[in-house]
Amino acid sequence: MLRPIWAYLGGRVAVAIEHRTVCRLCLAGCGVIAKVDDAGRLLEVRADRDHPLSQGHACFKGLQAPATHYSPQRILTALKRTGDGSFSPIAVADALDEIAEKLGRIRDAWGPDAIATYRGGPSFYNFTAGPMMAAFREALGTRSHYTTATIDQPGKRVAAERMGFWHAGKVGVEQADVLMLVGTNPMVSFQTVGCFANDPVKSLKRARVRGMKLIVIDPRLTETARQADVFIQALPGEDTTVLACFLRELLERDLVDAAFCANHVAPGHMAGLREAVAPFTLDYTAKRAQVDPAALVAGVELLGGIARGSVFSGTGPSMGAQPSLAEHLVECINIIGGRYLREGDPITNALPWLPRAEKYAQPVGPTRAWEKLPPSRFRGVDFLRGERLTSNLPDAIEEPGEGQVRALINDGGNIAGLVPDQRRVVRALRNLDLLVSIDPFMTATSRLSNYIFAPKLQYERDDMPFTYPGSSLITHSWAQYLPAIATPPVDAEVVDDHLVFWGLAKRLGLSLVYCGEPLDMMHPPSTERLIELGTAKGVVPFEQIKQFPPGGRLLVMNQSVQPSNADAGQFEPMPDDVAAELAATYREWRPGSPSARGKFTHRLAARRSKEMMNNQGLYVDTVRSRAPFNPVFMNGEDIAELGLSDGDRVMVVSSRDRVEAMLRRDDTLMRGVVTLAHGWGGLPDDPDEYDRLGACANRLLDSDHGVDLHTALAVMSGVPVYLERATPT
Repeated sequence: MLRPIWAYLGGRVAVAIEHRTVCRLCLAGCGVIAKVDDAGRLLEVRADRDHPLSQGHACFKGLQAPATHYSPQRILTALKRTGDGSFSPIAVADALDEIAEKLGRIRDAWGPDAIATYRGGPSFYNFTAGPMMAAFREALGTRSHYTTATIDQPGKRVAAERMGFWHAGKVGVEQADVLMLVGTNPMVSFQTVGCFANDPVKSLKRARVRGMKLIVIDPRLTETARQADVFIQALPGEDTTVLACFLRELLERDLVDAAFCANHVAPGHMAGLREAVAPFTLDYTAKRAQVDPAALVAGVELLGGIARGSVFSGTGPSMGAQPSLAEHLVECINIIGGRYLREGDPITNALPWLPRAEKYAQPVGPTRAWEKLPPSRFRGVDFLRGERLTSNLPDAIEEPGEGQVRALINDGGNIAGLVPDQRRVVRALRNLDLLVSIDPFMTATSRLSNYIFAPKLQYERDDMPFTYPGSSLITHSWAQYLPAIATPPVDAEVVDDHLVFWGLAKRLGLSLVYCGEPLDMMHPPSTERLIELGTAKGVVPFEQIKQFPPGGRLLVMNQSVQPSNADAGQFEPMPDDVAAELAATYREWRPGSPSARGKFTHRLAARRSKEMMNNQGLYVDTVRSRAPFNPVFMNGEDIAELGLSDGDRVMVVSSRDRVEAMLRRDDTLMRGVVTLAHGWGGLPDDPDEYDRLGACANRLLDSDHGVDLHTALAVMSGVPVYLERATPT
């Protein structure tokens, strides 16, 4: 807490208190100063220039917290859908009673797997929400658990299970002499997992000043690509082609760490890798992916000539065709260069509220866990790291049979807006017997729900910074306790997310075990108590963290990468199934073959919006005044060739559907490519949808054809589309 600020309001003296806290809109975790009046109203949020991690960085999205808290569209009480489709207020206790009764009947009739949970983005940034959902799920006995993690870069998980992973992790921006970024734009997204988290703009600038080299692969000359020493522009959806060629050229030029590979790669796999990527020549790749071969060679020689630094990927390759294979090839580049932290390197980001976990300079061998589980009834694969695949959720709802989902409890996810193939997803959600959402706004998913709980927003609840179970997503060892500083609006009945699950469990007669500790099922736990339980095994006790000064504290954990031990595995970069997938990819296209695009003249790629975090901000006036819609962007030469003009209303048409959007010129895009930001839009066939909510890019995606073999994920980038002028209504 900082100094009080005095002001005269309405003839009385009001006191505004400034608090040093952290924005939890995304995993960047920027330090901010929040001004709150004596009634607990959040007045202002600004960047904290003295915060030890973000050092004065905060983005537009996070600074709109007051407008978010007091948006006229914020849901402030529990709601129940009535027979005519409208919603009416209902007391939280009454809603819990009714929902529990319905869940009990579904469980008794169909078994616990008929009740599913879904964890959306905002729930990940809420320290107590996820563990309480897990406790509820465990007590209920359901295996039907879905999250955004299986539609947001799940190929990383598949690659780790198929080839293994390096226990100590990769070399991030703070230690690298070279970085290669594939399909990620941290200067807008403000995060690239494992590499950038806190103030990527300044951290990249500092690295460049000390001499770090940067290579970027992207269909657009992004804000990050403008900082690159080598920029490799390629068609979206061709990540596998470009990465396979990159690997081939590294191997051909012998730009490998031979000693590392001899020690840590299983016998036969280096030869298999060479053979599998051999067909992806510069000529083939230049023609297929429209890559400048000179730029690709420059990237190969720059990366191959510098030992210290890693390759990181973002949502670009993860959303394209064959995302699991693309992520696999990213890690193959890291493997052959030994691009990992080594014995003796400092571990700078060990989290003090987690148990001490040693990191070892060794591979963890492939597990291929999905092969040990029963296959899905739908697309072969059912689970990934303990979660059911979100892309299979519509089938799980609609297809009769074992484990058919009949009830879904959704914490913070806009499933109807963000899961590919929107019409299919919406149809499935409408077929549920019961849909419950925890959401502060009437999203597309909330509109389909039977009940909605209004949650506390970030500054209204006690909290700790976000982390993924067992890992750190920040760049330094740091801790800060974040007590609630704002009071919910007058007459609101908002709840902590965890209390919804606790309340349902109590009514269903379940006993919850939270982070290993049985909970009192007669009296609801406080959020602070749950945080204490969630940090009970940490290196630094929670009571000590609570005493840290405002802004938290950087800690020296005296931890470094340990030498390999008897548990060391080996990488398997080219197993038979990966080799087969690469061969099939090569056969899809041959030099000189005619284009199969037909009327689909362009490829659609996803795009990050500076103003939005997925769909967060869609219902906030200050955000929408700056970004009233999501344009479809196209190179100016393409616009002229089509006889269109900047500012025209157009229809973006795929083989699956069509959406209306405003056309905007963007010459940073390569020709033949259009981009449309995701996270926007309402429900299909909403009147005046674009003017109110923008265009839903996910409506254009096809979940029946071309899905990834290992994640069931639809192709979300590189989708063939064409544009036509919209007909005035």
